[in-house]
Amino acid sequence: MAVRGKFAVISVVTAVLAPLFISIPAQAAGTYGAPSAPQSISQSASASGVALSWSAPASGSPTDYVIERSTNGTTWTSVVTVSSATTSYTISSGLSPSTSYYFRIAALAGATQGAFGYPWTKIYGTTTPTRSSGSIVYESGFGIAAGNAFASASSDFSRVRYRLGTTISSVAKYADVDFYKWSTDKTAASVSPSITNLRIPSTSGTSSQFIVQANVTDLNVYSDNTMVTSGYGMSGRLEIWPWNYGTERSGLSPVGNASLYDYDDRPTGNSQYGSFQVHDLDNLKPIFVWNRHYDSGGAEIAYGENPTDHPDWTFCRQGQGTCTPPTTFSLQIYVNSPITTSAVITPANTSVPTISGTTTFGETLTSTIGTWSNSPTSYTYQWSRSATSGGTYTDIPSAVNSTHRLVEADVGQYLKVTVTATNASGSASATSVATAQIAKASQSITFSSLGTSSKTYPYSQVLSMSNSGSTGSGDITYAIIAGGSATSCALSNSSASATISASTSGTCLVAATIAADTNYNAATSSNLTFTFSKASQSAITITTTTATYGSNLTLASTGGSTGGSYSYTKLSGNCSLVGAVLTPTATGSCVVQSSLASNANYLEESSTATTITIAAGTASASLTLEPGNLVYRQAKNITAVATVAGKITFKVAGKVLPGCKKRRVNAGNSFTAICSYRPSNHSYVMITATLNPTDSYYVGTVSSSAQYLVTRRVGRRS
Repeated sequence: MAVRGKFAVISVVTAVLAPLFISIPAQAAGTYGAPSAPQSISQSASASGVALSWSAPASGSPTDYVIERSTNGTTWTSVVTVSSATTSYTISSGLSPSTSYYFRIAALAGATQGAFGYPWTKIYGTTTPTRSSGSIVYESGFGIAAGNAFASASSDFSRVRYRLGTTISSVAKYADVDFYKWSTDKTAASVSPSITNLRIPSTSGTSSQFIVQANVTDLNVYSDNTMVTSGYGMSGRLEIWPWNYGTERSGLSPVGNASLYDYDDRPTGNSQYGSFQVHDLDNLKPIFVWNRHYDSGGAEIAYGENPTDHPDWTFCRQGQGTCTPPTTFSLQIYVNSPITTSAVITPANTSVPTISGTTTFGETLTSTIGTWSNSPTSYTYQWSRSATSGGTYTDIPSAVNSTHRLVEADVGQYLKVTVTATNASGSASATSVATAQIAKASQSITFSSLGTSSKTYPYSQVLSMSNSGSTGSGDITYAIIAGGSATSCALSNSSASATISASTSGTCLVAATIAADTNYNAATSSNLTFTFSKASQSAITITTTTATYGSNLTLASTGGSTGGSYSYTKLSGNCSLVGAVLTPTATGSCVVQSSLASNANYLEESSTATTITIAAGTASASLTLEPGNLVYRQAKNITAVATVAGKITFKVAGKVLPGCKKRRVNAGNSFTAICSYRPSNHSYVMITATLNPTDSYYVGTVSSSAQYLVTRRVGRRS
């Protein structure tokens, strides 16, 4: 057995003991490819919550910081992630009054998270590497005297930090470690962690003589010494006591070499050699050691593993390895004390107020209070407006309620609402996101009347238009709307008294429009319909109202307005009609009607039914004598020509000429009858041709007479 001590320096390494050496594979360790922990973290509590501040990590390029909290120092909850430009943050939500919280901060480089840093409270410190009269020489205020830092430190802590700094051969080096306080993974003789048991053990007084020999977890290592492996989330072991020690194994795992002084030794409980060692169990080597700190000893202070002899540098001042004594020395001991929140915490907003409602003039917007922690007792509101969404907002003096009716000054602006929550501790405010730009309101207009809604030709009419229902102050104008059936609908102007016109009959559509103003959008009414109709023509009168059977009558009319040609229609009676020519078919009457067709401007017009009176026709027969005189006893033809068909009887002196009675005349013989007459006396004779018309619609029998002289015959009778 090798025993470390002031008076016995023995190193025993035998072949018999060699099989007891067990090699423990190194565990994977986190390295600082990620940023190291944020530095100089401080915390303070007030009615506003817990304020944290920090400085950038010693290595790495953070993009963000993540802040976490815990009520027990081991189970953590994410609070917030902030940008790398942020080095302070006040946590005002999610905290309970009069409650202790632990906080920690880690740097992120993209998606890679580095080690956590903690707010540290220094409780012990020494710059003297050897004891004085068996006692550790502490820094002023950081020793074990009444009133020193340890006395006011919270007994609650979850992590311990040691920082060793030295100057050796004019080169300054350090090793800084922190870890969760040890628990059950310790030797039976080891004390449990407490503020008192974090002092540096010494041989002066029973209370200072104790053992810390335990495995620790979540070990973070920072060092500028190349013999130390920096990393985070590692495993470690503490071997701290004031006495001599030997190479016997402690009973902890992993086990060390029973023939060498390393990370697995055992204190003897006597003498005063002393050990303050922190080991890296991932790499099975020391991080730093402070051995042999008894009064007259030359302290053994080193980093990493002794490359030539005992790994933990035991006896390195006595020929077993080389450890140059430092010219400066400092060992600092810290804990991560929790911080207790105020009895009453100022309200903290967890979600900002929201605004609901229609963002148009005249509408009412409503704000929620948002979501708050720390039990606010009252809320106030302040609405504000800005010309741009991201611009500077100006308070609206009278808008201090949860609702706000949008007024003229709001149109074209963006609005926010700030809610201030208050409790006994104080007040805090939260502002909503901006609304959409406040728009003009919609309005409507009712086109009540055109004044008159129809007109016959000519197609022009002065209107007297009226409307109702509009709310804005814009000008009201009137205009023709496409879709009417009339051609070239037009208004003489846009006023209510405009003249409407068109070039044809049909409908014209008119609408009223109220122009936009400061608060209202323009609006157009539904259409009203104006109808242009064709005009009626002046009355038509048939002016020819009598006809004679056997003669055609050309009808004539007056009146009408189109200037077109009259057309005639037989309605009833004894006639036929072709165009304007009426042909009687019997005596009596014929009823006809005269019409003028419609045109672009006038309706069709017809006369009243007009009766044409048809009188009986007149017939005549004319007598002609064959050229030459009548000569006694000489035959001569007498010709009678009638005007109508019938029978002609020839008489002389009232007596029917033989063979000349009822001679038929018609169109076939050109209405001509010829009678041969041989005078039988010498004198004047009255020859008569009597026509008896075949058609009864002619006036009775007509006769034609002529007197002729019968001359004597000259010469012999042949």
